[in-house]
Amino acid sequence: MANYSPKITTAQIKMIQTVRRSAGIDDDVYSEMKKSVGVSSTTELDQRRFQELLRRISKLQKNASRRRSQQETGSRQPYKKVHSSAYKSGMHLAPAEDKALMLSKIEAILTDLSLPWSYADATAKRMFGVDLLRWCDETQTYKVLQALAVYQKRKAGKMEEAAFYIKELRSDGCQCGGRKKSGQSLCYGCYKKLPADLAKALWRKLGNGYEQAYDRAVAWLTGEE
Repeated sequence: MANYSPKITTAQIKMIQTVRRSAGIDDDVYSEMKKSVGVSSTTELDQRRFQELLRRISKLQKNASRRRSQQETGSRQPYKKVHSSAYKSGMHLAPAEDKALMLSKIEAILTDLSLPWSYADATAKRMFGVDLLRWCDETQTYKVLQALAVYQKRKAGKMEEAAFYIKELRSDGCQCGGRKKSGQSLCYGCYKKLPADLAKALWRKLGNGYEQAYDRAVAWLTGEE
């Protein structure tokens, strides 16, 4: 019975509800916070889990108070929300000072990739088993930032590659030096020279095998395959 922890009282249930509303924590975020301590309902909390949940809520409450103070004095916020997903991820609240710069950089990456905060949350969940990015410590937040930065660079490389093939499709010049119709991969003469399987492959969509098909077709026509 050494691990036994009694259930919380009705007064404590009312207290934690008051504290979380004061911190500006909506139902969705609060639900995730409860799950993080192993319960689905406030009434399921024992004293140990109650103290842990209260600690997390109190920390968010302090950040919310700091944010209100900054707004009243006209201070610039470390970062601003960019999409509605900020609420579900708890990112509408001011970040801890030790993570503010990193979260600002993460926000910039998400904006560049048109991704919601939930993508960063999923990354934190996959890497550390933490449901929300804002619950990560400083080291974990830095590693999530690194992972997203690598993904951003990889994505940028693919976009540059795709731009080449789009340009080739839109141009009116064939790889042989002759003329072709814009929107077609090759001129009629080159296309008819291709084996049936290579010609058919050129009808694939960009990002779904077209790039490889075009490279193979050009290599075959120029004698490199």
